[in-house]
Amino acid sequence: LLQIFLTKAIVHPGIQKREVIQCTPLRAIIVKSPQASGLGAFYCMRRTLFFLTDVGRMAALINVGNRYMQKIVGVALGVVVAAMLGGCSSTPAANGNDPWEAANRTVFKFNDSLDTWVAKPVAKSYRYVSPGFVETGVNNFFDNMGEVPNIINDLLQAKWGQAGHDSARLFLNTFAGLAGLVDVATEVGLEKSQGEDFGQTLQVWGVPSGPYVVLPILGPSTLTDTVGLPVDWNTSPRTYIPNERIRYAATALDYANARANLLDAEGLLSGDKYLFFREAYLQNRQFLVKDGAITDDFGGDLDDFDDF
Repeated sequence: LLQIFLTKAIVHPGIQKREVIQCTPLRAIIVKSPQASGLGAFYCMRRTLFFLTDVGRMAALINVGNRYMQKIVGVALGVVVAAMLGGCSSTPAANGNDPWEAANRTVFKFNDSLDTWVAKPVAKSYRYVSPGFVETGVNNFFDNMGEVPNIINDLLQAKWGQAGHDSARLFLNTFAGLAGLVDVATEVGLEKSQGEDFGQTLQVWGVPSGPYVVLPILGPSTLTDTVGLPVDWNTSPRTYIPNERIRYAATALDYANARANLLDAEGLLSGDKYLFFREAYLQNRQFLVKDGAITDDFGGDLDDFDDF
């Protein structure tokens, strides 16, 4: 299935009649054309434009961030919940925040394989073909686009000062920063905030975070954060790009760029990857929900030794 997925996703659209002989993900596609003689015509993706177009076609298949992806999440949640209900009795000592650890590990293993064979090669190829200033511009562009849901959730959480701050950043970077490609706001002292989403808003309103859940493709979450995902998608400007090809390409570029930003951090991983990601996610979410106002009691039992 993965081979078929990649084959359909990245065969160049300019070749109308084709027979795929071999598909080497994100490096070269070997195609035999009926019009060509001998061994056939060969085409290799080498230019950034073709790379982004083909990754956009890949995103079109999974349709991240629109109504089809929301249906996928609904089905995925049903599968996960069913697996959890079946796996609860087989997990005698589950973590308090992770009562469905057995099922979550199964989904995590699937996601990890998908990352190894698809997401990571995409990220490496993207970094290879993109100069540093391009990556910086892409980061700034999508950060600026993310200010819109930030502002909406700031207002829903009654964070009036933060809403004004994020609105000023959006205005400056959009009109003075080439639609967000240049982070002018930071240069004038308006630093980027931690970011807000509807999952955080629900928890600020008093909704418990709920158990930890690993969603297929989407990764770590909680039940409350998962409920907030459709709102996050529908408050993102990217959802309303009218041209489908541009919308899919923008989605693919955003995720490829985000994954590329994590490549250098992979050396920090050690021990049980599942536990590492779970604890990192839950601690980061707690930090965001409480705006950094969390108590760190690490080393608290050593206070009695301060006098020595």
